[in-house]
Amino acid sequence: MSDQVIGIYKYLHKAGIKHSNSGFKYLIDAICLMLEDPMENDKIGIVYEKIANKYGTNSECIERAIRYTIIKMHLSNKEFIVRASHELMYGKEITA
Repeated sequence: MSDQVIGIYKYLHKAGIKHSNSGFKYLIDAICLMLEDPMENDKIGIVYEKIANKYGTNSECIERAIRYTIIKMHLSNKEFIVRASHELMYGKEITA
């Protein structure tokens, strides 16, 4: 497991994301993709498609699993994924 994945895992754990939700592993992949190519945040659907191809499912299942996983945070999937990638990239929590 790479240091990047470990950092994402710790971030999600600290955020209170349940490890048992399938969205947990999808979030790890989505955040990894965002960190690799920050321009992906303009095309969240492409991120879902890449993850769906990896797991042999469809992008709608990925989107729904992530939404269900973060529902208590009152953020959209895209906002949560972009925020997480920025916080991990810049090493601190982003505040308004």
